[in-house]
Amino acid sequence: MGENFMKKAISVLGMMLMPLMAEEIFSFVGINTAYKDMRLSETYQKSNTSEMTFGFTLGMQALRWRTNINLEHGSNYTSFGFNADYILLDSMFGTPKIRPYLGINTGYMTYDDERLEDTDGLYYGGNAGLIFYANDMVDIDIGYHYDKISQLDGFDTMQSVTLSVHYFY
Repeated sequence: MGENFMKKAISVLGMMLMPLMAEEIFSFVGINTAYKDMRLSETYQKSNTSEMTFGFTLGMQALRWRTNINLEHGSNYTSFGFNADYILLDSMFGTPKIRPYLGINTGYMTYDDERLEDTDGLYYGGNAGLIFYANDMVDIDIGYHYDKISQLDGFDTMQSVTLSVHYFY
């Protein structure tokens, strides 16, 4: 599965980056915090586990698309991921100060737990949220992520609520 997954991920990444090439691009860096709720499979006594994470983001945004890579870390959780978001419904709000989005994400994660045989895995899923523009240089992003976890013993899914602040340069 690993080799096929990587080929598909690279193909999807290439398709998602193509729209950015036709528009003016703005680069950004950011910090984030997230509350993650990870669902364990039925083989474990505990039905889920929660984690607060903090992270860093590096990304690019055009008029309709935003892509970024991020690194997150919590007490037992670490991940490196990629997000691609499509910004929706600009005209409904009459101002670009609030912009809803839908997106997809994928990444690699580790979870340190003595009950697990395999502590490394992949995740993929979808996300949705709102971007609030504080000014021309700063935005605040509130988002929800739902991910399927694979190759990580004992875990099925992960949900998270994130709060991010981005600085455009």
